[in-house]
Amino acid sequence: MKRMNKKIGIVFGCLVAALVLSISLSGANTNTDEEAIQTIFKVDNMTCGGCLNTINNELQKNDGYIDLGADLRLGLVAVKHTDELSVEEIADAITESGYPAREISEDEMEELQAASAQQGNGRGSGCGGGGCGSGGCGYPTPKQ
Repeated sequence: MKRMNKKIGIVFGCLVAALVLSISLSGANTNTDEEAIQTIFKVDNMTCGGCLNTINNELQKNDGYIDLGADLRLGLVAVKHTDELSVEEIADAITESGYPAREISEDEMEELQAASAQQGNGRGSGCGGGGCGSGGCGYPTPKQ
């Protein structure tokens, strides 16, 4: 019985710790969507959600960073941020984390998407074979 109580206590303690951590993390970012800017980057060498996690961890060190989404198949990352964080700072942070990045225009993004659509079935690299947003790793596809 003591052993069972000890296990329940450990599980309960872990749940409380996870709840406290999630509350503190969700409160850390007070930026609103009204302030948000979305910038699209062409990023090389991404293959899975782990790559995005590395990029996300690097970007979280910067004030003004809000969130990211990606299409691994096309090598695109959409970064939501405030004007407190410049496009150059974002590109440098992504590049420094091991994934060379540059901002691309909406027209360039549309050209990449059109070329990809002409090449086949849309399956590509990353979790689930369709890049992020395919359900494999839970990262959303950049908004269009």
